[in-house]
Amino acid sequence: MTVQTWVPVKDAERFAVAVYNFVGAGPEQIQFSIGETLHILQRCGDWYYGYTLKNRAFRGIFPRGFVRIKKCIVDKSLGTGAVIPRENPLVHEITSVLREWGQIWKTLYVGRDGHMSKVADMMDELIRHRRKIISGTLPTDELREVKRRVTATIDRGNLVLGLDLVVRDEQGNILNPDVISAVQLYRQHEQATRRLNEGLGDGSTTSQQGPQHNSHCLYVTVRNCVCRLDEDAEIILFLYDAAADQVLTENYVVSWKEGLEKNIEQLSSLRVLFTDLSNGDIALPRLFLAGFVVKVGTSARQEMTTARRSMQASHKPTKKAVEMCRRPCGAVAFELSPFFSGQHTDEDGVDRFMPLIPCGDKDNSLEDSLRRLVGGVSVRDHKGQGLWITFRLLPGDKEQHPHQAKMALARRRGFPDVILPTDGRNDLYLTLVGGEFSRGNKVQDRNVEVTMRVCDVDGSVMTGAIEAGAGCEPLEEYRSVVYWHESRPRWAENVKVVLPVGGDCTSHLRFTFKHRSNNEVKDKTEKPFGLAYVNLIQKNGTTLKNTRHELNVYKVDAKRFDEGDVSYLTLPALRSELVDGTRPGSGPFLLSLRDSFSLQSLTCSTKLTQNVDLLGLLKWSSEPAKLRERLSLLHRIDKEEIVKFLRDSLDALFHILIEHEQDHEYDVDVFNALVTIISSVATERRYQHFQPVLEAYLQSAFSATMVHRKLIGVLQGYLDTVNQAESQLRLTSALPCLRYVFKFIIKSRQLYIKMNGSDDDGMFEASIQHLLRSFNSLMMAKGPRIEDVQNSVLLYLPSTMDDLITVCDPVQLSQTVAELVAMLTSRLTQQRLAVISRLVHSQLFVRHECRHVLLPEVGRAIGQMFDLQQHQDSRVMTTLKRKGKSSAKLAKLFGEQHAEELGLDKANVDLKRTTEELRLCIDILADVLDVLWRQRAGASADVGVVVLQLLRKVIQTVIGVDRDSTLVGSLVAVLVSMLRQMEMNHYEQYMAQFSDVTDQLHFIIEILLVLRDLVSKCVYPPDWCEMVMLQNSVILKALRLFSHTIRDRFLDPFETQIWNNFFHCAISFLTQNPLQLENFTATKRSRLLARYKDMRKSTAQEICTMWISLGQHKISFVPSLVGPFLEMTLVPDPELRAMTIPLFFDMMQCEFYAPVRPDAQYNDTKRQTVASKCNFKEFECEMINKLDHLVEGGRGDGYYLEVFRKKMLDLCEHHSSMREQGVRFVNMVTRLMERLLEYRSIMRDENEENKMSCTVILLHFYSEIGCQEMYIRYLHKLCTLHLAADKFIEAGFTLKLHAKALQWSDEPLPSLLRHRTYAHLETHRAMKEALYYDIIMYFDKGNLWEAALELCKELVRQYEEQTFDYQQLSELLKRMSRLYDKILHEIRPMPGYFRVAFCGRGFPAFLQNKVFVYRGREYERLTDFSARIQCLFPKAELMASLAPPGPETTESLQQYLQINSVDPDMESNKRFSGKPVTEKILQYYRINDVDRFVYSRPIRRTPKDPDNPFASLWLERTVMRTASKLPGILGWSIVEECSTFDVTPLENAIETMTSANRALRQLVLSHRSDETLPLNPLTQKLSGIIDAAVMGGTANYETFLTAQYLEENPDDGERVERLKVLIAKQIPLLEAGLETHGMRVSDDLQPLQSRLEELFSRMKRDVQSQFGVQESDLPYHRPPGIMRHHRPSLAEWDRQDSAVSDTSAAALSPPMQSNGGAPAFTRSLINLSQSLAGGGTLKAHKSSTSLPRSQTVFYKQTSSPAATSTPAPRGRERRTQEERERRRDAKRGSLTSQLSDASTIIELSEELRPARPLRSEVERERRLTRPTSGQYALRPSPSVSTLSSRDSLGVTVDEDEPPPPPLPAKQGRQMSSFEEPAENGWRATPAPSEVVTATAADSPPASPPPRPPPPPPKRSASVDSLL
Repeated sequence: MTVQTWVPVKDAERFAVAVYNFVGAGPEQIQFSIGETLHILQRCGDWYYGYTLKNRAFRGIFPRGFVRIKKCIVDKSLGTGAVIPRENPLVHEITSVLREWGQIWKTLYVGRDGHMSKVADMMDELIRHRRKIISGTLPTDELREVKRRVTATIDRGNLVLGLDLVVRDEQGNILNPDVISAVQLYRQHEQATRRLNEGLGDGSTTSQQGPQHNSHCLYVTVRNCVCRLDEDAEIILFLYDAAADQVLTENYVVSWKEGLEKNIEQLSSLRVLFTDLSNGDIALPRLFLAGFVVKVGTSARQEMTTARRSMQASHKPTKKAVEMCRRPCGAVAFELSPFFSGQHTDEDGVDRFMPLIPCGDKDNSLEDSLRRLVGGVSVRDHKGQGLWITFRLLPGDKEQHPHQAKMALARRRGFPDVILPTDGRNDLYLTLVGGEFSRGNKVQDRNVEVTMRVCDVDGSVMTGAIEAGAGCEPLEEYRSVVYWHESRPRWAENVKVVLPVGGDCTSHLRFTFKHRSNNEVKDKTEKPFGLAYVNLIQKNGTTLKNTRHELNVYKVDAKRFDEGDVSYLTLPALRSELVDGTRPGSGPFLLSLRDSFSLQSLTCSTKLTQNVDLLGLLKWSSEPAKLRERLSLLHRIDKEEIVKFLRDSLDALFHILIEHEQDHEYDVDVFNALVTIISSVATERRYQHFQPVLEAYLQSAFSATMVHRKLIGVLQGYLDTVNQAESQLRLTSALPCLRYVFKFIIKSRQLYIKMNGSDDDGMFEASIQHLLRSFNSLMMAKGPRIEDVQNSVLLYLPSTMDDLITVCDPVQLSQTVAELVAMLTSRLTQQRLAVISRLVHSQLFVRHECRHVLLPEVGRAIGQMFDLQQHQDSRVMTTLKRKGKSSAKLAKLFGEQHAEELGLDKANVDLKRTTEELRLCIDILADVLDVLWRQRAGASADVGVVVLQLLRKVIQTVIGVDRDSTLVGSLVAVLVSMLRQMEMNHYEQYMAQFSDVTDQLHFIIEILLVLRDLVSKCVYPPDWCEMVMLQNSVILKALRLFSHTIRDRFLDPFETQIWNNFFHCAISFLTQNPLQLENFTATKRSRLLARYKDMRKSTAQEICTMWISLGQHKISFVPSLVGPFLEMTLVPDPELRAMTIPLFFDMMQCEFYAPVRPDAQYNDTKRQTVASKCNFKEFECEMINKLDHLVEGGRGDGYYLEVFRKKMLDLCEHHSSMREQGVRFVNMVTRLMERLLEYRSIMRDENEENKMSCTVILLHFYSEIGCQEMYIRYLHKLCTLHLAADKFIEAGFTLKLHAKALQWSDEPLPSLLRHRTYAHLETHRAMKEALYYDIIMYFDKGNLWEAALELCKELVRQYEEQTFDYQQLSELLKRMSRLYDKILHEIRPMPGYFRVAFCGRGFPAFLQNKVFVYRGREYERLTDFSARIQCLFPKAELMASLAPPGPETTESLQQYLQINSVDPDMESNKRFSGKPVTEKILQYYRINDVDRFVYSRPIRRTPKDPDNPFASLWLERTVMRTASKLPGILGWSIVEECSTFDVTPLENAIETMTSANRALRQLVLSHRSDETLPLNPLTQKLSGIIDAAVMGGTANYETFLTAQYLEENPDDGERVERLKVLIAKQIPLLEAGLETHGMRVSDDLQPLQSRLEELFSRMKRDVQSQFGVQESDLPYHRPPGIMRHHRPSLAEWDRQDSAVSDTSAAALSPPMQSNGGAPAFTRSLINLSQSLAGGGTLKAHKSSTSLPRSQTVFYKQTSSPAATSTPAPRGRERRTQEERERRRDAKRGSLTSQLSDASTIIELSEELRPARPLRSEVERERRLTRPTSGQYALRPSPSVSTLSSRDSLGVTVDEDEPPPPPLPAKQGRQMSSFEEPAENGWRATPAPSEVVTATAADSPPASPPPRPPPPPPKRSASVDSLL
């Protein structure tokens, strides 16, 4: 068995297309789908080995039968060779473009981009064009047009999609950068960009091709005629200029006969080509395709009694014997201008409708109908009648469309723009305008028909001389349309008369007028009643004038008239020829005085002229005596006539010279006449398109062999007498024609040699050399007008070189021209440059032997110009800078005329002139380099000349030119071209020319700076990919060349600057965007790799080589090159990273072994480490700094992190000395990169909080490693994020960290502590002061006034004790006053705190399975906060339980959230101990500067009691401590510590009762202090407690009050007693609440008040009987009507103050004891003293000097048991007496305290916690129905109440509970509670800032004592009734 092997396939079989889907069965088999393309590499039997174009990286095998081979070619120019299908290159390009666009379009579709539909339309267009091209049926011109449209569409699509600009040649083929020069590539890019910007390449309109062609053709096809006709008809079409009311073309006549519409073959042949249309014709604003429809039938008018039939209806044929009559039917028109101007698209093959307007026989001619039609018609006017046509505009003349030769040709009336010698015409276009005819012997006006014939002098009719139009045969006679009974018919019919070329010119036109009768019999007998005629040739030999002619109409005697009678020729033909008072006649002809006939003529002839002077010149031989006169009158002839008869005129002139060969009588006159004719063609822009005619005449028609001597003689004579004015004038006129004069000279000489041989060549060349030297001598001449002649010579003489080189010695000619260039002085700068430019474009410069002579002189001249330009530029710019400011000021004040006084206008003019001259220099040098590139086979020496002379000058010009200048692109292209064409020998030759090493150093530094600037700030647009990549390839080549010189010549002695410039230039080149292949599409990446390879790797290899070559000098670049090297290693290429990352270890070693002493050597320290630094701190700091900037800027990825860590660890671990420090450094950089990459990914997100978190992580990292500069940088980044989110408090705390790093000193500020925001500050004190003021401002905006005051106090100490700046101190104290005022008087919303647990691995790394405490926004509730967090993490799932999540949750890849409310736990503050503190002050400290938080959740420790769920309701309380206090630099903090303990049902009951009593007490106080508060909240509260019909009231707690409970829980005895005291203390609170409620209750609620009083009396009796009597701790309240204001004396105040102090310090009595031990001052303070003695902790004191309308609090710490006990009460009698006194006081309305006029003084003995506003029924229902982690819902039960901490739990709510409070508004008076809306008004709810806790005596005993819970949310009525 034969073993098959894999063999390579042939190049022609390497491309295949899949015809079936293939799914690989193994890993070695590739998969593909139908239509995919594959590249085949090898073949083995029935299997192929290769890859798909979609995935080039994976190569595998696939079966042979699943693909089809497609012929291809392998392009070896692209390195390894690119496989290209062998098909039309345009088809291949379309296919590639569609693949590339298809991928991008998918992205646009997903992103719903606005360009999506536009791109889709362009792709559809490309697909349609591709289908046409593949079909292979397109003719050449259509294929060319399709190609133009395709390339235009591709260019537009690339522009829309932001892809690269495709550079093409004139045929639309893509240019190969390898085969054209750099300057030519640049120019092609410029042209493509200009074409794209101007919209010339969109392919939408045909008129855009106008500037590309001198003539055009219009191709029209008549598809159908829809018209009501009852007989045959003629359709006459022509082009019509409606604006000028002028017909432009000949007629196209269609004979529409019966049945034509059914003959498809004949219909398809109704085509016409309107030719010779000029650019001006198709650009007309109102160009129409117009025409007439004429009926052809009998003269008898047939009145149709039935409905008219359409053309499709059949009719009887007309008898042949009957004479046909043409009658008008209607006019048609279709406007073409919108299609030619681009407003509409002229799609091929689309039928267009030409509407038809019918016209009558009288008072409505065809001409009138046409005018009405072009003015605009509606459907009602044409009623659907008209023609269906198709049209297409074709560029070029008819010879360029040979496939259209078989169709009818309708030429333009008149000459085209270009009249070729072969284009002979002899046509006369006539327009029958109209006439006026009398009735004669007729009753009505005549039916006039005009018959026109061309007759000779004997009356015979010329056959075939008349053409009615294209599409019909020539005629002997033409008959006009007949208008019935019209005395003034207007025909407006156009007819062409074809005159015989060279035939008889004695012909004339004869017009006969005949009446057509309705009666056929009479019509046959009708004779002409009139005759008119006109001669074609006038008496002076000219043709008929192009004007309107009024002809004489002669009455014809029918009896005597004979067709052969020509006696009328003796009569005057025109009205202008009549003699007044005469009536000529002859024979049967007599002038009719009442009849007239008008005619319009237009002659289009190349043989017959209307100019007498031109005719005299053409026929000069007939009158030789007048020859000089004829020649002198030539300048009067119209130029248009001259160019029409160009050939005949030139023949006449040269014939004159030949006839006078022996004498020179007419030489000068003929020469001047020749100049006149040539100048019409050569200089007149209007007739420049006749230059091909002149060239054709020279090549084919010119035959004068001896005229060269005469022409040279005349020209030499002018030069010899150039000082004469007449010679100067003649020479100035002749120089523009010098090129053609020399052409005639050379052509004549060639014809002479061909006829007579070259015996006198020496004489001819001598005459030419003498002539040229005369021109050179002219350059040195001086005279009054000589400079104009010199300018003309310089302008026109170089154009003769291409012709002279054919008859002269090229080298000798080059030497003469070089002498001319050398003679030019500086005053002819622009002319000198123009001469050089023309020489470079001549054939002299193409020949290498001529170029060797010219190039040194050209290079010298250009070099001088570059030097001059640099000098002038600097001088002009100095003038502009010096005078610019003064000119601007004066121009602004007094006008622009002062700019002239300052010389600024002159400077601007000089700058423009200098710029233009520099442009000429650059263009010339670019042309030189382009020629050298195209002739590079023998141009090596010439390249060396250019480089030696101009390279340095070009580099210096690039450095000096402005980057915004329009010259910079072409200048850089010149530099790139020079460097590209330089080879090693050129470089060595150039470097050898420097005299010393210093010059070499300066040169290399200059060019390295230029190259670096070019790659860092590219002068070309980003889409100029080919130009940019060519520039990069040249720069890489230059870097390689320069690296050798640097290593060889600047290492010893070492030059740091040149090495540093090289490294920075090379790294800038490597890291530039155009070389980052990963950012490109696959198509572009593969194309660039195939042509240029990966230039980054070559550059990196060169950098590594240069670094290794440094040796001991490496330390000079540490750490300065750390950043550039890091930027290089971050390039995402694995090979490049592996190559360059070890450079870091080398740099570490360099610094590690760097000598400590300056005089030590690097090698010595490496051997003796004691003398080295033994660290690399500088490298480390620089690495951290640059890494931060680069990674943040988008560089680096996770793969780089792994590669860096692996390679650097491997190197460090194997190093004996650096192992420890190296490993630490690598680990630190690894950690930093992890954080930076995470930071970069988060910063791209829209989650502002994640951005802040990542910023803080980096902040902590830099603080940890001591990188102060980066620490400050990220502090301000964090501050910016806070300010953008309006988080002013956090922004202030962030800046405070920066201020903390500063000192109160005047030391200079180091750079590490600076920031660009405060760049103007120089000292520590100035920076810290500025930061403090910003922080104070932010704290003020965030309502954190207390924190702002702390900073103000620190500033006050500085102003008072250090700087003594009393002015600043004054302003600061005023500001502090305003802050204090805000604390007391402005409403400050208190935010809440929330716990958020991020569970799962789906979150970012810094959030995974971590718990945070968030500070909420103002008035933000749990539901709002939860919704906000879920918006930040939309994929996260909210957990329904607060239970700790299990591993299945924490390790899941999903996102889970736990959210619940927490309460801040304020620590004890000794500042307030024993001092009166207002509630406005205390509320700040409750929720700020805290790091301890608590929350609770219900749990079941014992079986649930079905009768009383409260008996088994346990709470699990969690206490958390955060890493930082809140608020801080973030609005959240991570939880570091967390502890949990249980709260028993009894303790829960005590907390619930305490909270309920506190809430009730606050409501009572609020309503006493502010009578405007709504009463509804108090009503609900009282009803819920007193009438507890649902939840059972205090009966729920009876379980804890039984003896059985005490027996089962003996340790809870003290807590049970505490619960009893709380229940008993609720009675006086309820009593006070009822009294307040009763004083304000309305009549409608009076029954409710009575019921509540009745229920309360029973409740009071029951409670007091069970738990005893407790006194109220509410302050005494006197009704407003009984209050007396008393201002106590100083002694009284002293007594009162001592009494209050004693009271505050008095021991608190145990529960249930009397109040006998308290001191008393007055009767009004009885209640206060009783409250103090009764054990209450809240004690009110009335003071007239207290803070107005505010609460003052004594804050007291209970530090000993003695402080928590009070004396025992005296007994039952004392209580009874006090009850009686209270009742008496109630009747007087003086039970409550006077809170409206005085402040309440409260003593606090318990930690403060805020109480949240009461929640509404709707929100509670929402919280219950939504199972979030912040809620806990129990199953509803009539007897079950759910209790929890604040918002952590859901509770049973009351349906009548009002909604939550709105945002507070400032009140006119200070209130201690917030207001919130209710259904019937506003109600007061206790504000968190005004809630105080119970005394320590009321708290449960500690062993260990749990921390008191926060106040629960507002209870429902059922819960409140229980309390």
